[in-house]
Amino acid sequence: MKASLIKKIDRLLVSANLRRTKPRIAILGALLATSGPLTRQQITKKIGAGSPDKVTIYRILESFIGTGLVHRAFLQKRTWHFELALNCTESQCHPHFTCTN
Repeated sequence: MKASLIKKIDRLLVSANLRRTKPRIAILGALLATSGPLTRQQITKKIGAGSPDKVTIYRILESFIGTGLVHRAFLQKRTWHFELALNCTESQCHPHFTCTN
């Protein structure tokens, strides 16, 4: 991971009052490296070898949601997607749509 990305991740974790752990860094790195929401499976794939197990990923994502770092979006097929909440405010966040026609 690039030094600038590590610094950004560190700032996010400090702002959320969360400890800096390898799994948290990996998950934030995966979310920062994409422009849209990701499923837990997509996060695992982006992290690659050494990815935390799915329970750990979900627990970390829930802690990120609780601190306002991440938002959960329901896009399709009853699957949760997760994305950083950097571009949202407390009163307004962007919607997600799935075109069906």
